[in-house]
Amino acid sequence: MTTEQFRDCFIGEKGYEALKKLIRSGNELCTDVAKCWQERCDLEVAYAKGLRKNSEAFQKLSGRSKGSLVQGLGVISTQTNNESEAHSLIANTILNKICLPMKNLADTQLKARKPIEDILNGKFKAWKDKKDIDIKYRQRQFENSKEIESLYLKMDEIPKTTKNSVKEVSKEVPLVTACIFPGGRYSSNNEKSTASSSPKQTLNMEMSLRKAEQELEKTERKYHDATKDVEIARQTCDAEMCRSCDQMQTMELDRINEMEKFIQTYTTAVKTLTDTMNQITQDLYAIRITPQDDIVTEAKLNVQTTETEILLYDIYAQNDHNAMSQERRVLSLMHWIQMLKQDIEIQKRSKNGIENLQGFCKQNQNFSTSVNPSEICVNRESIRLLLCLYEGSLYQMEKVYNHVKHLPEPQYEYSQRFAKSYTDKNIPTTLLRIPFQPLSQNPPSAPSSTSFLARSVPVVATPVMAINLYFHHHHPIQSNIKHQLVGQSIIYPMIIQHQV
Repeated sequence: MTTEQFRDCFIGEKGYEALKKLIRSGNELCTDVAKCWQERCDLEVAYAKGLRKNSEAFQKLSGRSKGSLVQGLGVISTQTNNESEAHSLIANTILNKICLPMKNLADTQLKARKPIEDILNGKFKAWKDKKDIDIKYRQRQFENSKEIESLYLKMDEIPKTTKNSVKEVSKEVPLVTACIFPGGRYSSNNEKSTASSSPKQTLNMEMSLRKAEQELEKTERKYHDATKDVEIARQTCDAEMCRSCDQMQTMELDRINEMEKFIQTYTTAVKTLTDTMNQITQDLYAIRITPQDDIVTEAKLNVQTTETEILLYDIYAQNDHNAMSQERRVLSLMHWIQMLKQDIEIQKRSKNGIENLQGFCKQNQNFSTSVNPSEICVNRESIRLLLCLYEGSLYQMEKVYNHVKHLPEPQYEYSQRFAKSYTDKNIPTTLLRIPFQPLSQNPPSAPSSTSFLARSVPVVATPVMAINLYFHHHHPIQSNIKHQLVGQSIIYPMIIQHQV
């Protein structure tokens, strides 16, 4: 194994673009080197004139290559000028054992690379779509809050006497068309409607306010799910990126290994030439291709700032510059604080469930064969990142709430890792940048957004049934153990996969 892995160096969208550039460059290099060998084969027939031109082509390719291939191709370029006599044997060797296999290698890797890129493009597009949905509901939540605050301000401008008469107007039934004033004067319907116009207007405003508050409640639920979906989509991209990096690294390693074999084949062919080629043969044998070192070099050249960016929740009440009464600001903050604390509690129970399952598998070897340890690793990391989402958002809201209530500022280990930006409509976007932690095990495949363990609502029925079936068929005597496992934590259906 190499000391530096592609999966640890190519991260996120920028890492994906750098990885594509690296692999495509290697494939193009392989194709161009194959073309150069073809030229060499043709030039062997034409003899000395072509050898000099071929040496110049190899020199250019040497500048485009990386690592130990730079020296290998450079030596070939130098020694080609000294090969003044060649024959059909070396031409046939170049054509059949180097040129054609190298072209086939480039074509094979090109076909293998396309579906990998298509899958990654789809995952990153899905991530972008989730972020667009989040932006939509994020903006709508702010617009609804502004609308509610505007209605409250309008109601505050209405005289108190008008507000107190609202209930009387709402109960009034127009059974008579006029009333008698003191002194015997009758009041007309127009006079009465004018007197009651303000209470009716207030009623309409209150109805609009209730409707706006209901709309805000719906929007906040969708906004809550949208931001969570952004994080899950990002994790899906990261998991698929890890798998694709492993595939791309294998392809790159195979390409360099094959290049080494091709160069060694050429070296062997030259060795069979006349005694005048002995010195050339010795120089070519000095070529040393080190694929493992080349992989490390290429990986280090693409090392980026390894941080994980998590999109946090931003609400209208969180910014004290937004017009809002202190009472409603406190109520909104309390609502979100309670909701985030519930999310944190769910994730902590999920974390305990995974740890209990892992401990149970260690004590029961037969049961552990049904559990994929790599999935447990992925699920544990997903829960950790979702906890960062909820805890980071909770810290920001509690900070504002404590400031309003004149309470001490809360503590948070990543309090210095927030980055906030604003749109042209003054809607904030807060990112939590935490140190990147690579997975200790290889994920079997990219987790989907529907079956991924790090959902905020756990599923209990399926795994309990799976455990019951397992103990019924395999451990009928130890059935009491399953009650201990299920009673201690929440188990997810993605962890347990039994074949009954």
